[in-house]
Amino acid sequence: MRTQQKSAKASFLGYDRKCLELSDQEVQSKVDASENYVVRLKMPKTGTTSFHDELRGKVEVNNEQLDDQV
Repeated sequence: MRTQQKSAKASFLGYDRKCLELSDQEVQSKVDASENYVVRLKMPKTGTTSFHDELRGKVEVNNEQLDDQV
């Protein structure tokens, strides 16, 4: 996906959740085929995430800007 975006000279927009809704059978088929994979943390797409940073104080990020984390 990143390679395609680079070829199109587009900025990387983050993970497109392509595999988010795979069925158990589809997942097992990919595992059986020894396809590479990662485990991602499904991040919310609405609202904000905030935390306290010792140097910066309160940090708040719009969830639309976050990618599903590996």
